Amino acid sequence: MMDTEKTTEQLLHDWSSLRYRIMTLCQGKTEESPEWDTIVQTGQELQAKIDHCLELLREIHARHTSESRKRKQVEGALRASEERYRELFENASDVLYTIELKHKTVTAINKAAERLLGYHREELIGLPIDQFLLPESYDASLEMGQKKH
Repeated sequence: MMDTEKTTEQLLHDWSSLRYRIMTLCQGKTEESPEWDTIVQTGQELQAKIDHCLELLREIHARHTSESRKRKQVEGALRASEERYRELFENASDVLYTIELKHKTVTAINKAAERLLGYHREELIGLPIDQFLLPESYDASLEMGQKKH
């Protein structure tokens, strides 16, 4: 058998090897030796396989680019939403605070709460809410929080 003639089994092995190497490159990995031999019976077969692989790579790249763009848009919208929430929470004229229901401790307070209570937020965050709320406010706060969860 001549060097340029291969059995179907050998061609399938070469094709599998080619696919594996392309997938490896698509994942950003590099090979120790980028040179490798792929000999097929005709140049047309090789060209068809290469064209198919290139089309797959283009599709993968386009999908990745599209997903990346969408992810960046969603992340930007989320950041903007979080910033609006922070501004509303922080600058509200009413006392606002959040609590962790399991331990009944303060997780955040706004400027109005600092002014009314006379404490800096660092002093209150982590404290049990019953240490600075009246009993009726304490019960109402817990009840409201539990309704939401």
